[in-house]
Amino acid sequence: MRLRGYRHFALLGLLALVYALPGTAAAGSVTVQVSTSATGYQVGSLVTITGVVETSTGQGIADAQVALEAQGKATGNVYWVDQVTSSQSGSFADSFVLPGTTSTDTALTIFAVSEGTSAQTSITVTTPPTPPTGPPSTPSSPGTPQTPAACSPAGSGTVLSTSITQTDVYLETKDNCLSLFVPTGESPLGTTITVTESTLGSSGLPPGQEQAATPDFGIGFQGASLSMPLGGTFDYSSSVIGSLSSSRVGLFYRSSPAAPWVWYKDTVNAAADQVGAAVQSAGEYLVAVNTTRFNDIPKGYFAAGAIDLLLGRDAISGFPDGGFHPDASVTRAQFAKMLVLTLGLPLPAQATSAGFSDVQGTAWYAPYVDAAVQAGLVKGVTATTFEPGTYITRGQIAVLVARAMGSYKPTNPLQVSFTDQSQIPAWALPSVMQAADAGIIHGLSNGSFGAQGNATRAEAAELLANLVTVTGQ
Repeated sequence: MRLRGYRHFALLGLLALVYALPGTAAAGSVTVQVSTSATGYQVGSLVTITGVVETSTGQGIADAQVALEAQGKATGNVYWVDQVTSSQSGSFADSFVLPGTTSTDTALTIFAVSEGTSAQTSITVTTPPTPPTGPPSTPSSPGTPQTPAACSPAGSGTVLSTSITQTDVYLETKDNCLSLFVPTGESPLGTTITVTESTLGSSGLPPGQEQAATPDFGIGFQGASLSMPLGGTFDYSSSVIGSLSSSRVGLFYRSSPAAPWVWYKDTVNAAADQVGAAVQSAGEYLVAVNTTRFNDIPKGYFAAGAIDLLLGRDAISGFPDGGFHPDASVTRAQFAKMLVLTLGLPLPAQATSAGFSDVQGTAWYAPYVDAAVQAGLVKGVTATTFEPGTYITRGQIAVLVARAMGSYKPTNPLQVSFTDQSQIPAWALPSVMQAADAGIIHGLSNGSFGAQGNATRAEAAELLANLVTVTGQ
């Protein structure tokens, strides 16, 4: 999920009941472990969280939903929440920027809930000292750096090659542009990590008007697969952002030079020019900034922030005339692409028709329809047809969004009602109300929902931005 600062939504009600559980907890046959990359952090720094969901015999539980929350020990204030899915090995990872509002709490508790089991760990919080106004003083220990060395990209070659011999350590590239934290419980030791850097030309960047903000990092592992993700921190150059929103910054991944770039779940710390992410797969990682400017999206436009967020994930693009065409209708094929790219779903190596007679495997939209079907988000208009060129209705979008919400449920549903609620088709009504109660989907200005009306590009962008903001995707 990409939110600048921290998340402003309530976590699953389970966390409200958890206050004094150890860092490892078990319920029945399930064990949850959670830890952070350090025990103390300054306000504005990136907190990396790792953990694992296992059976009592130590077998990782794949695809487990893990709810996470950072709560002030003294005030009980909730500063961050998110929901992630465990990997095939049962491991999970996430990160967030410690907001300035935590200055009223000197310690936070990080809660993790999965499979009916809860665990916690704690961190201390400090406020950065006020910069001196006079001349700099001589450090008390001149041989000890007072601040980390700045990133100075090597541009090419190998910048890190080392074997993991211990946990709770940071592995830094020699140019200080990438840090990989080895979490507690990582195994097996002995795996070798190699990081190379290269500079990509415009043809090698993710599609869209992207500018590279880091080198292209090639990360490789030799030896047994890691049991838990590493906490990656990528330092990026903010010079390419200019006056654009930091929502335009995105981390992208591809498994090989022949594979397509896809947005990779990240946390952007705009104040520190850093992107945090869980790194477990070999491949290429790149931070890029989408510099697209639309001539028909004025400052203050209701969906401008949503459009920025989706541009940062390379999930939308404009038209040859330089416009976004916010009031234009969206086809089912176009929305499938927007949905898949917004969520960062993996694209198939070879697209298929996904079982639809009207989807050709060679069509531009086939990979996105295929990926959405594989994720269980998209079904056809009939058992054998998708109708890619048909405009998608607001009711149909609500159904797809409700599926993408997964297990997320708001702690305090909004109890929304619409003036035309009785006219919403029965197949769409539960999804409309589910998404509306979560604050993801909204009605029209006249109080109706308009389920049969075509969704516009601006509405689709706002809906997808709300989806990932509320559910933490």
